[in-house]
Amino acid sequence: MSTTGFQALKRARIHPGHTRLEDSLLPEPYKKALKQLGYLTVEQVVSAARIAGPRLSKYLSVDIQPILRSLPLALVAPQLSAEVEFAQYKFGALLLQEVQATMPRVDLTAASHIPAPRAGFAVGPSGTPDVNLIPGMQPIRDQGGRGTCVAHASVAAAEYYSGAQGQQQDLSEQFQYWNCKQHDGRPNEEGTFLSVAMPLLVSDGCCRESDWPYNPNQQAGNEGQGPPPPAAVPDAATRKVPHVKQLSPQSVMEIKDELAANRPVPVSVVVYEDCWFPDEIRNSGDVTMPFPGDKSNAGHAICIVGYEDLPGEPELGGGRFIIRNSWDGLWGVNCQFGSGYGTLPYAYLTTYGTEAYSID
Repeated sequence: MSTTGFQALKRARIHPGHTRLEDSLLPEPYKKALKQLGYLTVEQVVSAARIAGPRLSKYLSVDIQPILRSLPLALVAPQLSAEVEFAQYKFGALLLQEVQATMPRVDLTAASHIPAPRAGFAVGPSGTPDVNLIPGMQPIRDQGGRGTCVAHASVAAAEYYSGAQGQQQDLSEQFQYWNCKQHDGRPNEEGTFLSVAMPLLVSDGCCRESDWPYNPNQQAGNEGQGPPPPAAVPDAATRKVPHVKQLSPQSVMEIKDELAANRPVPVSVVVYEDCWFPDEIRNSGDVTMPFPGDKSNAGHAICIVGYEDLPGEPELGGGRFIIRNSWDGLWGVNCQFGSGYGTLPYAYLTTYGTEAYSID
């Protein structure tokens, strides 16, 4: 059939010098199986094998190491600084008990979690996201050694909202986390919920960073690190947002609609070591899907700040979200959207999303 008048389906951009799986020397059955997990390049596979070789071999039903050693690129690894190489990453999005009890596992035979492309989808230039709110975001922050990702994700959305109103503000994650610990019923437990954090932006607001600067270090016996300075609470009361909207955390279309309306979306997701922390993923920020049967009781909050539909990448769920993390430049070091950012497959959110909100 002639393709005259039609554009090729848009695909994910890969890093210069990297090799797409379909162009590699890997046996065809393994290419197909790896693409089902969202792997796009040989470098991603090699990097994953370094921290999860046995699980990767089990998934493919073959010892992967001899195969990787036969590849020309088998020894190539991203050049990470010592600071990044030995970085410790904190989470902090608590998972409700009902979420933990029903936490799904990857089903590679089911396609029901993959959203259908929108009718009449207009393909943009390769590498150009459909929505990108990063220009309106504050600089990437670092939660350090504390489980404060929820505070960082929610404050990022509040800062974007204030900027969109013509009032650019640097708000205090320190205040937001302290306030969450005052209200979440778990004052001595590390982490909190977006379902607590987002409504507090409406009822209590959030003070300026200058009123209560963030402390990246834990304080023994004082999870929230209160009390706040005298000026913090009254200042926060002058910086409330008008309304927050709870979204379905696994609805790609609902979240895309918010982003298209210039509203960032803080979300909480279940995290897995093998798809967040291989060197290549820490370098690119491009999260893959976990291996089938992997278990996790850890949650992490991030702020979704854009998306790109990729009809040519059905294994990703037909596209991916652009995510803002809170690990400074120690993760997503060379992300195509900027250091500290990353991408999350639509299929990941539809399987592992646990909370989602926006400010409107």
